[in-house]
Amino acid sequence: MTPQKGDKKKKKKKVSNTDTLQEQRKNKKEMEFELKLAKEKEEMYEREKQLKINRLVQEVSETEREDLEESEKVQHWVERLCQTRLEQISCVENESPEVQSETSSVKTSLC
Repeated sequence: MTPQKGDKKKKKKKVSNTDTLQEQRKNKKEMEFELKLAKEKEEMYEREKQLKINRLVQEVSETEREDLEESEKVQHWVERLCQTRLEQISCVENESPEVQSETSSVKTSLC
């Protein structure tokens, strides 16, 4: 009877070893799956981050372009305003020589 108990223990031990091996394989596959999932999640995060960066770069470029266009418009209007003012001054000087002489005498007397 004693040898039979030993045989049962050996069978239990063999079954336990087989179960343990299967459990280890299962755990290994689960870990591989978890690692693969984590890697895919990280890659997805990196892609989303790169997309956000690209969008921000595009927005900044558009804003810079709009600012440049606005600056060019302002410069154009300032130049026109200066030109118009110069023309007005020239017209006033050309139209009335008496006013010129009066301003000259006033300037001379002030100095």
